[in-house]
Amino acid sequence: MLRAISLILLSILLGIKSFSFTYFVSPTGNDLSNGKSPAAAFRTLQKAANTVIAGDSVLVSDSTYAGFDIRTSGTASNPIVFLATGSQVIINRRNVMTPDGINIENADWIEIKGFRVINQPRAGIRAALSDHVTIRNNTCLNNQRWGIFTGFTDDFLAEYNECAFSAVEHGMYVSNSSDRAIVRYNISHDNRAAGLHFNGDVSQGDDGINHDPQVYGNIIYRNGLAGGSAINMDGNQNALIYNNVLFNNYATGIGLYQIDGGGPSTGARIYHNTIVQDVTSRWCILLVDGASGATIKNNIFINQHSFRGSINIDPASRAGLVSDYNIMTNRFTLDDNSNVDSVVWKSLGFDTHSYFSPVINNLFKDFSNGDLSLKSGSKAINFGVNGLVPSIDQDINGVGRPIGSLPDAGAFESLIAPLPLHWIKNNIEKAEKGIIIKGTLVDIESNLKVCLMKWNTAANRYDKLECINSQDGPVKQISFKQSPGSGNHLYKLIATKPDGEEIATNAMSVFLNSSIINYFPNPAQNNLHINYPSDDELTAIIYDPLGNKLFSGFVKRGMINVENLIPGKYLVTLLQGTSLVHSDWIIKQ
Repeated sequence: MLRAISLILLSILLGIKSFSFTYFVSPTGNDLSNGKSPAAAFRTLQKAANTVIAGDSVLVSDSTYAGFDIRTSGTASNPIVFLATGSQVIINRRNVMTPDGINIENADWIEIKGFRVINQPRAGIRAALSDHVTIRNNTCLNNQRWGIFTGFTDDFLAEYNECAFSAVEHGMYVSNSSDRAIVRYNISHDNRAAGLHFNGDVSQGDDGINHDPQVYGNIIYRNGLAGGSAINMDGNQNALIYNNVLFNNYATGIGLYQIDGGGPSTGARIYHNTIVQDVTSRWCILLVDGASGATIKNNIFINQHSFRGSINIDPASRAGLVSDYNIMTNRFTLDDNSNVDSVVWKSLGFDTHSYFSPVINNLFKDFSNGDLSLKSGSKAINFGVNGLVPSIDQDINGVGRPIGSLPDAGAFESLIAPLPLHWIKNNIEKAEKGIIIKGTLVDIESNLKVCLMKWNTAANRYDKLECINSQDGPVKQISFKQSPGSGNHLYKLIATKPDGEEIATNAMSVFLNSSIINYFPNPAQNNLHINYPSDDELTAIIYDPLGNKLFSGFVKRGMINVENLIPGKYLVTLLQGTSLVHSDWIIKQ
């Protein structure tokens, strides 16, 4: 019975159906076993790949392995999942069918999570003729041609991967008429050619267009010694490229063109990217071969090269170009031979509100050490414009945008904003015998009055409980302690300047129960039990000490399965709806 419950909870954590099988692979396993428990684990990944059907998952223990080739599909509700359970699940030998580490072919709805794939003859991970493939949290290093490669793969998702040191070509390559790819939150560096390469490849059949790719939140550096942009697009249409940080790459920053694409790379939307080109590099942005209809706003483009600059555009790509509210090096070219300055560029109707004298050390906190977030007083703060389509409401770190009246240029939204007042954080924390309501605001003026307001249900209004006068300084911390008793309570904070201008936080809700809530056993091994004197449905969220969300789901039978967590300290928070019920630290053994 306990085993059945454990498998159900494990299935919930993996997002698969409870009737699906979970297989195990370990260095002490045997392919003659059934693979359905750690004690009866398979030895090879290929045995697991040959065994799984839709809805099955494979949990792989730390060790070194040969790769695997899978040609069995999952479904939308029952994907096939391969999950590395530790940080050292290393594939260092090719699979039996192709010269790649992991090969997914003619297999839809496959998820690959957490593997280190190194030293492969071709690609670390390859997906071909396969739709709805997810490649998440993998590390692909020192592979001969590509870290991750796809071909004819609609609805491909790659996130939180690292692709580095590809010896011949690219960190990641999305090819062959692959539509609606999403490539986000990856790190791609030190690859011989492009960091991220997208090619429609009409020579391989189909329409040769990658339609509607989305590329955002990626960090890309030191790529392109053999040529190839940090983000390379051949035959890609309606691309959305935003919140990427590209620095010290050796070729182009973002390149849109047509060589083997089935059509020009039209309709690109390039928003909120930070690009700083190396002294040996090419242009920040390349728009050629009819790459018309591009919209370029709220970016930072800096080129350290002696004569190359921000945008290289040919006559066939100028139609429909909208470029404005960017911070950019004051060099442009209309023919790839001679440069023009901002006077000529603006006379063509481009970047009439942009800034053309960027200084690296005046913009970023610590560029020399790779920190391209904005320093206090940076020209990029509040420099952008609202009204992007689609709107970009978060920066690369998930910070809400805008914090000020206008968004910042580049990939980062600064927490230090100019006037008017701006709340940057507010929350409620449980404390002994009550709660603490906290707020952090930015305001360069002094003599602020900050008041705590509580919702009065009977009177249908917020009542003022107490006020404090904040201290001088650009960042102000406000704290109120309350003991409101059990039940649901709603608060907000209001700051008032001497001239009467007010700004308020959103409503903050907290639920207090007079009965004791606790977690046991603590330390926990497999299951964490929750002592909660109610049948109300609760949501549990587990964070690591850095604040990364690792799990979110409903509490089932007063228990959460924590078997997949590595040993360490975690914060477990309980919510009833959107109200905080309890939050405390646990130790996972």
